[in-house]
Amino acid sequence: AHDAGEDEVVRIRYGVGDWPHAYKRPLYSEGSVPLASPELIGRRGGHWSDWPRIACSGPRPGWPDWVACHGGGSTPVPHLRFDTFLSALGAARAGTGVLLGSLPLCDQDLAAGRLVRMGRDHLDHHATYWMIAGQDAVSRTQWAELTRIMT
Repeated sequence: AHDAGEDEVVRIRYGVGDWPHAYKRPLYSEGSVPLASPELIGRRGGHWSDWPRIACSGPRPGWPDWVACHGGGSTPVPHLRFDTFLSALGAARAGTGVLLGSLPLCDQDLAAGRLVRMGRDHLDHHATYWMIAGQDAVSRTQWAELTRIMT
């Protein structure tokens, strides 16, 4: 998927928007924060930074980025690592550790109380999810209407 060229579909991709597609639109600004389940909070003592960490492989900011931005001594070693954010999110919901989670992707979990934000600090990131399409997928008029209804 990372080196796919223009094609006949509209896609959602994570990155910085440097693809060769004719039409590109970021869906939101990305920001990450430490998140934990109420269950984990209830059974752990001390500061959350001493609790087990959950990491997600790939281009997302991770715990080393968090420490570089907000301090906290040495880079914490994650106890669990997942290949997809969805799997890491499921582990955080289950109370296995603290996830450096995407605010836009976790807003429903936060609103429902399935996850709790650990402090007010956040980590901005230059990459986000984008809607992209080639000229064979949609016309300029269709793209304009699609992006208008997403505003």
